[in-house]
Order: sequence, then C-alpha cells, then structure tokens
Amino acid sequence: MNHQQGIFLALVLACGIPSAGQAAQSPKGASAWTYQRPADCIGRLQAYDSLVSKKPLAKELRLKYLFPYAGTIKIQKDGKYSLTYHEEITASYRQQLSADIYPNIDSSDGAELTSWSADQQRALADAVAKRVLADNGAAGVHIDVEPFAAAHVPFYARLKAKLNEGGKRTTMFTLDTQGDIYANADMVVLSGYDITPLGKGPAEYKELLETMVAAALASCEKSGCKLMVGIPLASSTREFAHRDRCADPKDNRDTGHAQEEWLSAALEVLWKHHDDPVYVGPSIWGFRGEGGPDMFHQHCWFHPDDVSDSLLEKLASLGSPKPDQLGKPASESK
Repeated sequence: MNHQQGIFLALVLACGIPSAGQAAQSPKGASAWTYQRPADCIGRLQAYDSLVSKKPLAKELRLKYLFPYAGTIKIQKDGKYSLTYHEEITASYRQQLSADIYPNIDSSDGAELTSWSADQQRALADAVAKRVLADNGAAGVHIDVEPFAAAHVPFYARLKAKLNEGGKRTTMFTLDTQGDIYANADMVVLSGYDITPLGKGPAEYKELLETMVAAALASCEKSGCKLMVGIPLASSTREFAHRDRCADPKDNRDTGHAQEEWLSAALEVLWKHHDDPVYVGPSIWGFRGEGGPDMFHQHCWFHPDDVSDSLLEKLASLGSPKPDQLGKPASESK
C-alpha cells in the first residue's frame, strides 16, 4: 500500500472495546485509514460521516472503524527490531469519533522479517500485542508489513492469538487472495487498488477486481475471517485521472478516465457481495485532511489527490446496494 498521508476506508461496526476473551464482531460499516494528525483530518472524517448519514441507502457506509497511523516496526535481519507506538493518537481519535480505533502499525521491512525464525517472529508479536492490549482506546490493531510474504504467518498467528485472548482483534493488508494468512487474521483487507496494468482502464480493472474478490471471499469463507476490499476513491498509483511533475517528463500521463469511473467500477463489483456474510464492505482510499499533501509516489504526483465533494456524493449514492437488490439473499444479488 502506498503510505502517503491519507485515508483509506474499511468496514465494520463501532461496538466499543470488548471484554477480555470476547473479540468484537464485524457488521457492515465504514472506516478510515489516516496518516495525518487528528487535528488535520477530524473535520473531513466528520463531514464524510454527516453526508453519508443523510443517504438512507448508504447507512452501512457510516464511519465505524478508524485505522490511524500510530507506530512503526524497524526490522533487521539479525532478529533485532525497534517498535514505536503512540497511544496518544489512539486516545485523540477515540475522544472525537464514535468509531472503534484500530491503530495502524506499519513496516517497510517485510523482506527482513522473512529471514526471521518462527520464534523470533513470535517474540515480535508478543511485543506488539503488549502495547496494543495496554492501550485502552484500541479495539485491536491494523498491521501493514510490506512486502507481505507467507513466511510472516508465525508473526500474524501469534499476534491474533494474543489479542483475541484479551478481547481485541487483528486486521492486515495484502494483495494475496489466498494462503495461510486468511486463517491468521480476524479481518483481511484486500488491496482492490494499485492493481490495474498500466495502459488499461476501468473495464479491465473491474474484471481483475471481480476475480480477486471472488478468490479472497472463498479464502475467508474457508478460514473463518472477514473480508474488506480497498477501492480508489482518490487516486492510487494505478487507478488515477492523471499524474504530472514526474522526475522524468516522459512519465507524465493522463489516463483519460475520471476518478468517478474507477470508483464506479469498484462499487459495481462490491454491490454483488452486499449480502455475503463474509464480506464486510469497502475500504476506501483515500482522504487527506484540509491542506494535506498531494499524492506523491514513484517520482510523480497523482491526481485527484483528495476526495472531492462530487466523489463523496457518488459514493453515498452508489455505495449501498441498488434498490432492487435490497432484501435479496446473496445468491440472488450476485
């Protein structure tokens, strides 16, 4: 995932911090993933929630969970690491939003973690779990170690077990649609963006996303996890309107597709799974707060770099099941 300062929306229910041994459930809802200070984006999150709350068919897109950046793991090949964790971030969001807070702990050292033994990974998981369990504002944790590899499963398995014992849950982000990770996370966030081959458009994106979501749902159904799917409400590195100011001017590109087209393609895929009990809902990339930085990646600036009011209106209008699908079982609405 491209961790520019921004927000990425996911789904589940705000049900408070559960008691020990009772991990929360995952009803449909919406949440935001942010890398900005609370003061910089609370207003945008509250405005989004207010807009969606006025749309009867979009009630399940209300802000329910938040994944704010709260820490980083620096991993070395010799089994050593450093962990930073900021409880004050969790507390600040918890005081201002009704959503459950899943602090996001990330790392770009996935390659180093791959070289660790299972015991070393479990020791790291114990350290992370200790911090999250001690954080009274955290409903669980969102882990984003990149690049993800199947060899990381001992870490995720231990973390899930420790947090579940304390009544908290784990979520994680991946491009993988199958594998042991699906049995070792309470909720898997499948990347439904940054997937379109360069030069292809929303039609090809929709086809690829349909295949990925179907495979991931099957994996969750088999393993017992819940699934959220990331979609590009603002520009991602593959689903965008245009990019400019690239280090090499030859990389400047206009896709010829407005962001609404990418969003609509994603929502058409997800509508089909609205009633599926495994599917929790879309995780939406990505808000920035007022005055937040542009989306910069791979030496280019991507646009639209923030969520416009028109995109919010489209999401609120289209992000729930079509009227003729309401009340239908999943098998009929697919």
